[in-house]
Amino acid sequence: HFPDKVFDAVIPRNVRLSESPSHGLPALLYDPSSKGALAYAQLAKELIARVAAYATRPELAAEAPRDSAAVVEGAAASAPVAASSAARADAAATGANAGSHAGDKKEFEVS
Repeated sequence: HFPDKVFDAVIPRNVRLSESPSHGLPALLYDPSSKGALAYAQLAKELIARVAAYATRPELAAEAPRDSAAVVEGAAASAPVAASSAARADAAATGANAGSHAGDKKEFEVS
């Protein structure tokens, strides 16, 4: 009904997603190659791309969801921040910034 308001990523039910909190880890660190983790990474990319689009094209700000208006206004002056956020999301998705879990990192690709 609202294709411009709904994300394409679908987060599936996944045992690995439900196990990650009991291990004290986010899904992207617990099992980055699980379908659920990959879906969350894709959702993050979509969100960053959408915020960046609103930030770089002021005419879209009026179409932004009401609760994202503050994000759009704040991001309008700092479009490069959105680009660096996308790079950080990619790094997190590949485990590049896994911190103390660096030895446990598993690489994966989100298209």
